[in-house]
Amino acid sequence: MVEASFGWQPGEVIMSFYPCPPDGEGRHNWLWYAANECRRRGYPAQAAAALLLAELHRTGPANPEKILATIRRVYADHSSALLAHSTRQAPLPKLKLSGGDQAIKALCALQLVPGQQNVGPEVFVSTVLGDAPFICLGESPSTCVTLKSPIDLGFVGRYKVVVPNPFSSLTGLNQDGRGSWRSLSQVLEVRHLVTEFDRSPIDEQAAAIVYLQQTFQFPLVAVVFSGSKSLHAWWSVGGRGPPEREFFMRFAVDRLGADPAMRSPVQPTRLPGVIRPETGRLQELVVFNH
Repeated sequence: MVEASFGWQPGEVIMSFYPCPPDGEGRHNWLWYAANECRRRGYPAQAAAALLLAELHRTGPANPEKILATIRRVYADHSSALLAHSTRQAPLPKLKLSGGDQAIKALCALQLVPGQQNVGPEVFVSTVLGDAPFICLGESPSTCVTLKSPIDLGFVGRYKVVVPNPFSSLTGLNQDGRGSWRSLSQVLEVRHLVTEFDRSPIDEQAAAIVYLQQTFQFPLVAVVFSGSKSLHAWWSVGGRGPPEREFFMRFAVDRLGADPAMRSPVQPTRLPGVIRPETGRLQELVVFNH
């Protein structure tokens, strides 16, 4: 397990609770009790939600919507914006992770089938987005274009970034109502979330990815080295609702320091298997489970 150091000590809270029971054996009652205990001890609502979600995930299935409903009732917070991306919300306490060689080894251990990560950009795109009606690619994040699928895979290698979710149309409307090659209105489904950590050393980024996987148990599709200084982790979230996705990204941003720009499902991310022009380094596929 990746070790963590909290600004508030979750161990002193959880270890003093009676143990969280398995699914079907009183988990709802435990959740109500634990939420009240967090409030009694003065923990912020957002911190309590993060703590209880992590604990429930460790002992069985967790329903973020049920957790949030319980937190709202216990904390007398009936606003629907507990997880909204509002600047009025206090950020969750930062989480410090231990890195080092053990974190790198733990990340590499998330490669489930040896050798699967040895694929080029064409195979990667066709595997994760091959059934998409339209795919958005670019030579840089600011020069993306949307292409009708199936695309000529021989041209994929000329691009450096890709939007990680399938599009339903060639163009769409941005938030200003203007036509765009890349807009939220084009998203067919939110199939992947991507977390990027670029403000810490690579070993600490690896520790953050492992910690997210251990805490949320979202399937890790891929980890891509950016060719510069960051790791981009692709998470499979197909079938998960907006509250669960938003909670995951808010936890990653506020607790672990992930790039908040990646909250958008149309934010481009680095395409593996190509050279990054600015550095001359390979955007390498480190982990690939698909």
